[in-house]
Amino acid sequence: MIQKTFNLKAYLRGNEIERPLNYPIYLSKGVAVKIVALTFLFVALVLTEGCVSDVNNVNKAMDSWVGVHKGDLIAQCGPPNRVASDGRGGEILIYGSYVDLGQTPGKATTDYRGNITYTAPQQRGYQRTRMFYVNPEGIVYFWRWKGL
Repeated sequence: MIQKTFNLKAYLRGNEIERPLNYPIYLSKGVAVKIVALTFLFVALVLTEGCVSDVNNVNKAMDSWVGVHKGDLIAQCGPPNRVASDGRGGEILIYGSYVDLGQTPGKATTDYRGNITYTAPQQRGYQRTRMFYVNPEGIVYFWRWKGL
């Protein structure tokens, strides 16, 4: 059996030196599993980094309203969508909005018998809610949120 060889450095210099082209690399099952696990962990950390910073940004923005009069909050954010009682003589100012992420397109598929099945487009999105708890004096004392 003749094995084709190639040496890139020698080729670039204009000399050809015979060397094996392929060197097989053998990994034990344990090493391969560790490599896959570490790769998965790295990818998961990279993907969640953006989510953590978004959560921290929302927490900081919400926390900046604690100790502020509700009139300033309403002047900045507009009137709330709803107002509810906090059960302590104060109120909860509730701001809500729908975050539209677009649509997944409809899809038509044909099975082996020629029957056509259609899946309608699906709307994607989520509800975003910001709640500010206001004491009887009109000062924000607590907050809660859901949805980035």
